[in-house]
Amino acid sequence: MLRPGNNSMKVDCRFFTGEKPCRFHKQTGADGQDCRHYSPVKEKILIIKMGAMGDVLRTTCILPGLKEKYPDSHVTWVVEKGSGELLANIPAVDRVMEYSSHCYPVLMTEEFDLLLGLDSSPVSGGISQQVKSREKRGFGLSKDGKVYPFNRGAERWFAMGVSDNLKRANTRTYQEIVCRIARVDPTNQRVIINLTGEEKQFASMFAKEHKISGAYPVIGLNTGAGDRWRYKKWTLEGYLELVGMLGEEVGGKVLLFGGAGDSKRNRWLAANSGTPVLDTGSSNTLRQFFALLGFCDVVVTGDTLAAHAAVGLDKSAVVLFGPTSPSEVDLYGRGEKVVAPVDCVGCYRNDCDREPSCMDAITAQMVLDAVKRLLSRGKRNAQVNP
Repeated sequence: MLRPGNNSMKVDCRFFTGEKPCRFHKQTGADGQDCRHYSPVKEKILIIKMGAMGDVLRTTCILPGLKEKYPDSHVTWVVEKGSGELLANIPAVDRVMEYSSHCYPVLMTEEFDLLLGLDSSPVSGGISQQVKSREKRGFGLSKDGKVYPFNRGAERWFAMGVSDNLKRANTRTYQEIVCRIARVDPTNQRVIINLTGEEKQFASMFAKEHKISGAYPVIGLNTGAGDRWRYKKWTLEGYLELVGMLGEEVGGKVLLFGGAGDSKRNRWLAANSGTPVLDTGSSNTLRQFFALLGFCDVVVTGDTLAAHAAVGLDKSAVVLFGPTSPSEVDLYGRGEKVVAPVDCVGCYRNDCDREPSCMDAITAQMVLDAVKRLLSRGKRNAQVNP
């Protein structure tokens, strides 16, 4: 661990970078012992979780247990380029590093007390293998280029990663598994999204412009599901039929969500729907997307980032499952899983010649019934306060 060089400069403080004044010095001008924000670091922790955005977001569940176990720790989290926004405004994460050739020498120079290598991939495993750390949990990379588990807690996830049969038979949630790998208490685990005042203001202005605030209920339809698992996407025909049913039986406001690759899909839905819908656009930033999701009473989505974001925002979610495992997704009692009525759910295949496919087998009536059950459970979910 880094030790203080003298009494006037508290280089062991978790807010000290050695590169520039910390934010508290900028605010108050205080130095060293004069600063009431001085927080000496006892453990340096490195989390390497670079994978898919949805996986990065739901891995934030380890932070409450990690900070409870190591309250005086400094936490660095390494993600892929473009995913750093997922961890914005989370006090438990002191430093976010988007992986590149620029951060590699930093990682190879620093020393850590605990490394959590939570990606079972060769690139992440290779970084975890090379970083200097007193203790390592998760996954590394052997000299023959094979991923392997550092600790016993990682063995289950490792085995599931190389056996579709074990993965399909699994009944534990991802959150349970990753807390076990990290060896932290899962009792208070949760997906963490902390919106900033600016992000809430963006949502408030959007709601005012489109007259969302007074509408009830607000149903969000996240129609995309990324590029890796194309069968995570429900059919356009299914969404179109659902929109009509929502208009007839539920009312309120229907919002369309999606990324850049879903703009054509959502424009088609908006143009062909007999019920008015509002396309929230595909050019919003990731954080703006989160802020707008906060206005929904129920979010309908495939097994993708939006599902984890919804529960992180305390929203109700209807999540549609076909090629991926419904058991692994924790909705924290705030959602419903609509599982395709086929015998091959959770196949994890990128391609399929089955007719109809698993997602084709999910009907608009199944989804509508789930939405109505969530709406009838009680009071309307609290919206994001501007």
